[in-house]
Amino acid sequence: MLLSYHHLHPNSPFPGSSIPSTSKLDLPSAHADDEDDIEASGFSLEGTASARTNILLGLRMIPKSVDLWREYVKLELGWVEGLRRRWKVLGVNIEAKENSNGVDPDALTGGEGSFGPEGEDARKSILAGQLIIHAINSALQAIQEEEGGMEFRRSLIDLLRTYPSALRSKCLDVVYADLERISNEGGEDAVEARFVVLTKELYDRPYDPERKDVGGVVLEGGELVDAIGKIGKEIRSAAKAGKGGEKWLDMAGKWLVEQMELCGDNNDLVNPQSSFG
Repeated sequence: MLLSYHHLHPNSPFPGSSIPSTSKLDLPSAHADDEDDIEASGFSLEGTASARTNILLGLRMIPKSVDLWREYVKLELGWVEGLRRRWKVLGVNIEAKENSNGVDPDALTGGEGSFGPEGEDARKSILAGQLIIHAINSALQAIQEEEGGMEFRRSLIDLLRTYPSALRSKCLDVVYADLERISNEGGEDAVEARFVVLTKELYDRPYDPERKDVGGVVLEGGELVDAIGKIGKEIRSAAKAGKGGEKWLDMAGKWLVEQMELCGDNNDLVNPQSSFG
């Protein structure tokens, strides 16, 4: 990962926290929250190919490394976002597009003709996130539930919820589809998978280049009241039907206590009528 970091940030020193350990590196420039600040971050698009080769070689040797898989997903996200931002800064034919296949409109803008007439399909595929989706699916297949897969899936969701990319919602849907599979198959992690999907509305929102997302609950006011009420009804309904057994009740109880602690000073929840009037 250190070598990959060097290729992506050739003019930056290694993060102190990464030496001598193999702690997680911020490979793509998640620091560049401003649309026009991709170059200022020190992130090198030209170094992406070498960084990708190093990470893939690492995965060939350590195919179950959750850190390498997470950094690989971040690298592909950073590369696509870097291309899109560079094209936008250069003013290369940026025009609004129709929403396509659940992708935010901005994700498909920019760079028309950059790869030549024969490369238009490749350009559209790249901007539509096909490489990123492939990376996420490969990671999910490699790290199964019994190998710490639920923790890994949660870490991917946390990454995607805050990463500055117009492909955020599309990538999250891939992880949620896998969690739905785990939930439907039953097993030890089915309850946790189901609960993550059930509560996603509280924490997810589409990427907005004018806003920096830092994680946590993103709803407020009446929307927050409605969402927690809806989740509460689902929890109660599942408990009455005996779905998930004691594990479901235990997880739901812990989550409710956590929400009470987090929202105890929220007037909208203490007095829901205040949200509507």
